[in-house]
Amino acid sequence: MEKKEHYRHELKYTINYWQYLQLRSRFRQVMKMDPHTRADGTYSIRSIYFDNIQDKALREKVNGMAKREKFRIRYYNDNFERITLEKKDKK
Repeated sequence: MEKKEHYRHELKYTINYWQYLQLRSRFRQVMKMDPHTRADGTYSIRSIYFDNIQDKALREKVNGMAKREKFRIRYYNDNFERITLEKKDKK
């Protein structure tokens, strides 16, 4: 049996403000608020991505490699008390 490859695919839609309020209300009933959210409901994310001297991560991305990894440091809301080092694997 042949294995099918899955690719990420996004559909984006424009909604008006009233639709936004309705969706936000529905989501709040079934989802938790992100812990990084400020009182006004927003947050900022800063990420710095790393690559090696041969630009391995970049080349794998450009060449469409199915399996690849990348490293980044990330922090939220300009708060440097907690900075995370993350490794993302794509398989």
